[in-house]
Amino acid sequence: MIVGRKALSTHGSKKKQEEAPQTISGWLAANAVVALTVTGAVLYGILRLGHQTFYRQFGLTPEEVGLGYGEALARAAGYLVYLFVSLLFGIATLSVIAYRSRQPISAVASRTGVLSVLVVVALFAILFSYSWLQADLWADEVKRGNAVRPFFLQDIGIRVERAKIAWNDGAPDSLDDLPTHNLMLLGQSGSLVIVYDVDDKRTVEIPSSLVTVSISP
Repeated sequence: MIVGRKALSTHGSKKKQEEAPQTISGWLAANAVVALTVTGAVLYGILRLGHQTFYRQFGLTPEEVGLGYGEALARAAGYLVYLFVSLLFGIATLSVIAYRSRQPISAVASRTGVLSVLVVVALFAILFSYSWLQADLWADEVKRGNAVRPFFLQDIGIRVERAKIAWNDGAPDSLDDLPTHNLMLLGQSGSLVIVYDVDDKRTVEIPSSLVTVSISP
């Protein structure tokens, strides 16, 4: 009888060890869509804050330069990578703890819930602060005539290039000397080209049919 109990206990222990990874996989599979949806929504909120902070200083909205939900996420590939790696790190940490303690990952997440929430809140607070402060700094750079070309992991979707324009069929009133000014291309949306005139410190919207735009080095 003792041998039987020992064998049963050993068998149960092995079975528990085998089930731990399956429980983790099941948890990840069941919550993947929710995690990605929430991450995407929070990421867009972070990007939206940066975009509004930047373009507001030029009297514009993100939509006026062609930055909607899809465009914002597509441009911010670096931020996506950063958040994805952070998410994987958090999941991997919980997975290791769950495997070593022979407990389902949901139990580990519940036990460390407060700490996990604090870490996530701190991470997103840092990202929100960075998005807001960096956008403000980039707006100042553009007003000084400097291009904005963010490094991959810094890229929140804001890019501005120095530009030259040439009129196709004559200049509109009061804009005839615009091609001689120091211009920054803020974006294009629909039938408009939007530039910032560094010399006159103004934002100018021009019908794209009237001008040819080239990027300056």
